[in-house]
Amino acid sequence: MMKLWRKGHKWQLVLLFLVMASVLLRLVMAAPPFAGTLIKTYGHFPVAGTSWTIDVSEQGMTVGVITSESTAMKDSPPAWKPHPDWFVFVEDSDAWTYDGAGMVWVEVVTPKQVFTYTFAPHRDMVDTWGEIPNPPKEVFDRLPAKIQAVIRQKFPEGR
Repeated sequence: MMKLWRKGHKWQLVLLFLVMASVLLRLVMAAPPFAGTLIKTYGHFPVAGTSWTIDVSEQGMTVGVITSESTAMKDSPPAWKPHPDWFVFVEDSDAWTYDGAGMVWVEVVTPKQVFTYTFAPHRDMVDTWGEIPNPPKEVFDRLPAKIQAVIRQKFPEGR
């Protein structure tokens, strides 16, 4: 390369650099954004492309996440036990869980803190979604109609 530079072939090196930069840019632009991971089986799941680790068993679940400030391991609420149609959906900064029997448990990570939200239907009171964020479509579509109706009360615009 240095011989080309010394012999006045600078334009060839610039052209080579531009071609390489163009190929690299296309590779970066072609990579799809992380669309989330759906978990519906028991096991240990380090979620690729994220700082999440999910462990699910018949007894409950443990969620692990690494932030810039700490590593957090949280067990699911004692009432969270997997029933038919349970699932976990993990995105970059949040993990959504549904136990299949009415409980939604959410972990939201910021660079400095992990926020935990829980929703469980009440028998004698009006249900509200509270401070829980609007769930992603992948979560909303899998929740039962009763929970979807509660979410629509807070977020009428939907997803």
